[in-house]
Amino acid sequence: MIDTVSILGSLGTSDHIMLKWTVQLQPLMSVVDCPYYDYRNADYPRMRQALTAVNWSQILQGDANDQWISMIELWKIGIEQGPQTLPTSLAYPHAEFG
Repeated sequence: MIDTVSILGSLGTSDHIMLKWTVQLQPLMSVVDCPYYDYRNADYPRMRQALTAVNWSQILQGDANDQWISMIELWKIGIEQGPQTLPTSLAYPHAEFG
């Protein structure tokens, strides 16, 4: 992880010293390998139709916690329908590769 540590000298007139080191890190997952929602190829008319069918009065009842739980449940349903309305992709369209 740390290859070398260099001592750069003292910090002013203090007895403290300055250190310099290089840390070699490897990400656990490459950003390029992460799936992302492909909004460019989304089926917006289908999304609009699905959201129009939602009973928003029922979803937005209760306090903020109840509303949040209802929104999470609605989101899960949307994720299950995701491939039909919002596809995912592994190739990020704006990534520049050397």
